[in-house]
Amino acid sequence: MRCGARLKLALGGNKGCLESWAMKFTVPHLKRLTKATRSISARQGESLSALLQRRQPGFCQMIEEVGLDPRCVQAYRFCSWFCALALKHAEEVAGCRLPRYPKAALRTVACLIAQGQEARIGKRACGNPKRIRRHVLISGYFDEDDTGWLCTTISAFLFMVERSS
Repeated sequence: MRCGARLKLALGGNKGCLESWAMKFTVPHLKRLTKATRSISARQGESLSALLQRRQPGFCQMIEEVGLDPRCVQAYRFCSWFCALALKHAEEVAGCRLPRYPKAALRTVACLIAQGQEARIGKRACGNPKRIRRHVLISGYFDEDDTGWLCTTISAFLFMVERSS
């Protein structure tokens, strides 16, 4: 199957949307998304940011505080572009738009991931920050605070995308 997703076509489904699909962001997915994020032009980045703002306003509200700090602009931009590409990819695989994730739900998931609450959200979700640190972020590119924030925030977003499948 394409990109590690298990797909089952809907019989007479809703606007071409897949009845059942399971998106799992594997290490190869993460590496491809990272490579694509790093090669984005400013114009493409603006387009991706606008797409993320339209489709996931709750997520954008959650991360915008970081984007206001001039010291964190690079981390904010990377997070926005990476998550927009991940969302686009998941929607292409699903064949439909994913639901909007409320800001409160995203914050809760991010807190559970940061606290390592494996019993509440699962081993995979709690392991995501290590996978993000290892396969997405270049060592030394972001400071430790930005790296921690990126690991938690991207993990929470990917968790929500995977859960909506």
